Amino acid sequence: MGIWDSSNGPVEAEIVTDQPEVKVEAKAEATVTPAKPEFKGLPVRCGGDIIFLLKGGKKHWVRNAEVFSKLGFKFGDEREIDFDTLNALAEGEPISE
Repeated sequence: MGIWDSSNGPVEAEIVTDQPEVKVEAKAEATVTPAKPEFKGLPVRCGGDIIFLLKGGKKHWVRNAEVFSKLGFKFGDEREIDFDTLNALAEGEPISE
């Protein structure tokens, strides 16, 4: 009987029982937890003090410095982009928490 070990591939195992036939099923599920808050994106600015996060093809306005820090960023992490590029992106929901 083969059992799948997700880290090493198939593993052989034997089940001993006095029952004539035994069916064994195994199921494994994995979840991934992000290291930083789930709203990770690319922080950008266009000249001024307003910072947006780019995610999923949209720009999301970061409402204040506290929110920016809670997202795991520090000032200087953002990239400068030109107005036309920023303006061409669809508006996403503002980030306020």
